[in-house]
Amino acid sequence: MKNSNNYKKITWGFLAFFLLFTLTGCFRSTTPYQADEDYNTIIEEQNGSEENSPENEEGILDQETVSPSSDANQSQRLGEFASIADQVSWRDYSNDYFGYQLNYPGITNALTDDPNQSVEFVGSMTDGENWPRLSVFHYQSDFYRPSLGTDVKEWVKMFPGYEQGIDRTIAGLPALHFVQPKTPQAYAADHYYFIKGKQLFLITLLHSNDRQDRPLYEKFLNSFEFVSDNSQSEGLTYCQSDADCVPMPGCHPRQCINAEFAGNYTQPEVCTQLFDCQAAYKTEDCLCINNVCANANLGNQCFDQ
Repeated sequence: MKNSNNYKKITWGFLAFFLLFTLTGCFRSTTPYQADEDYNTIIEEQNGSEENSPENEEGILDQETVSPSSDANQSQRLGEFASIADQVSWRDYSNDYFGYQLNYPGITNALTDDPNQSVEFVGSMTDGENWPRLSVFHYQSDFYRPSLGTDVKEWVKMFPGYEQGIDRTIAGLPALHFVQPKTPQAYAADHYYFIKGKQLFLITLLHSNDRQDRPLYEKFLNSFEFVSDNSQSEGLTYCQSDADCVPMPGCHPRQCINAEFAGNYTQPEVCTQLFDCQAAYKTEDCLCINNVCANANLGNQCFDQ
């Protein structure tokens, strides 16, 4: 019963966070990579020839002579959007901690507060909302840390109001697909869950402003791959007792790892004096919970001093 209650708390807690994230459109994340293209500019170029299309005597566009590019604009008026997957540049993103890499569209910024928790790829503001909005989550909570060999379909249960999507593989792993329908409180979205080793991953594609570009999404999903087995999901945080766990070398580490791997990382010579109440500064801040090194300070409420 205790595990069931914890799962419900995790499930509803994540759902509440996601709804808040969806509605506010606010980002606290830093921006390690700036977009090198703008979605609005690409669409203007894609549909620009419509402005020069001939009109008949009533001032209506002559459909027989309108260039094919105007079809994309018509699709937008109908709530459907022509794909720009092959019109944008694609950039590389890699996460050494989890040993994966992916390609993301150049019209987005890569945003993250902590790359070992999540990363978002967020496009420019269009009609009051950012699009596209593509996210990869790999939190260090109990829900995201299943036991080795766990079946993703057994581990992840569908959220209330969601629908079953078409399952697929991501990075060669079976991925569970849930579809979040649009509601008055949130945009529609696709959620893909998959497990690598002892780490659950979630990729979310948010259809802000009701925009969907399936070829763009597919290219993003297909680019995700694991390139290193020496990753956190393969045992970097495995432990048998608290004595096995130490803070990951860094200025303000929020991750705890097995001491055996500490030598793989370099401690910076100089750090800022900014205190992070969720960081693990001492070995006592690291605990071994269910054979996983965990940061006891993670989740603390930080208040301005």
